[in-house]
Amino acid sequence: MLRLVKSGGDAGGERHRLNLEVMSSLVSLDDDDLADAIVEKFGDGAALELGHFLEAIPDLGRRPVPLDAAIEVTLRSMRTRGENPDKACELLVARHPQLENAIRTAHALSGAMVDTTILAARQSSAGMLELPCDIGPKLASGHLRYRLHQVLGVGSQGAVYLGQDRSLSEPDSPAWVAVKQVGTDWDAEEASKARRVVHSNVVRVLDRIRGPGSSWAAVFEYVRGGSLESERRKVAGRFPLRRAVEIVLGAARGLQAAHSAGLIHRDLKPANLLMGEDGEAKISDFGISHRVGETALEGRAGSLGFMSPQQYLGQPPVVQDDVYALGGILYWLLTDLFPNGPTRQAAAEQLSRTDGIGPASVRQLRPEVDEDLDAICMRALHPNAESRYASADGLAADLRSWLASEPISWTSPGWARRYRLALRRSPVAWGWREAC
Repeated sequence: MLRLVKSGGDAGGERHRLNLEVMSSLVSLDDDDLADAIVEKFGDGAALELGHFLEAIPDLGRRPVPLDAAIEVTLRSMRTRGENPDKACELLVARHPQLENAIRTAHALSGAMVDTTILAARQSSAGMLELPCDIGPKLASGHLRYRLHQVLGVGSQGAVYLGQDRSLSEPDSPAWVAVKQVGTDWDAEEASKARRVVHSNVVRVLDRIRGPGSSWAAVFEYVRGGSLESERRKVAGRFPLRRAVEIVLGAARGLQAAHSAGLIHRDLKPANLLMGEDGEAKISDFGISHRVGETALEGRAGSLGFMSPQQYLGQPPVVQDDVYALGGILYWLLTDLFPNGPTRQAAAEQLSRTDGIGPASVRQLRPEVDEDLDAICMRALHPNAESRYASADGLAADLRSWLASEPISWTSPGWARRYRLALRRSPVAWGWREAC
């Protein structure tokens, strides 16, 4: 990784020159490669300014994926220098008001999601593995079963590595898995229950093995498509409505399977929905999940951006907590906003309200969203748990109806609404009937 000059005095001008040279050399890359290069070369906390990126890459403001990466590493640099995260956001908005929406979105993402760079730094002193390394039971060949090659990410519960399963690999066809460190006190019963969640929209738990020392590790299927968070960054402008519904519908199916197995996820967010090569969403990371009916909770856990008010207040976990989070993901895809507000403070204030007022409706923020999809999303996000969908399956059923242009019965659609939906389902037939 390139290390920028960080000394004072005349080095400041040299540092600026070097920044511009390196940034300018990246201009010809496509958006995804440019975003990756920005994070790789400038994501180490070195002092830098967003203005440097805008100066060196003239069309950066029109390239949302690399722009988001540049904003994120700039905010990270400001936080590393001791700036309060919310204040850093406001300072950056003041300097670049034309990019206010992009800056606030990046700030909200870093607040609601896990900052893997910061967590990686924390994990480095808590047992990050030196790669490549072997882990797991010994095979007849004398090798340990899993060979770990690279870090895929770092979450709140531990690092995740890309590994090769030697027992299932062929010479020309390696069997890839994801191996996650889960600490020394992993609940074996919880792991056993997680393994029983077998569904195409849930990342499959394959194995539970001993790690270095007294630690444990979980082995999962490897999902190649990255997270929903990265999927959203690839789409310039508004996210397509049908695609948003299809993604959340798949996640709702997987969520129902988890609930049927007795688990409440409690940390659903875009970073924990992985995208398969077939475009289907898969729920991952049951690290802070709880059993259905469990009442004893220790502290508050989860992501403020998508947490239900009841979870924030420390009430016993219920399936409607996950329904709220899934509704929040749909809201985020449709509006580019977090349902609980853009900052930690705003989220805390929203989640503490007692007047029963939830987030602004989707149609207020995106008028082309029809009344049915708005109603579905806002029901999932109702501040009162008893007014939400009673199950993920109920949410899935309404999303299927919306995709099929079927009426949503509980909205009591009138004749005009039913006619418009019928026209969508079969425009030729209805055109003929009208003519008759």
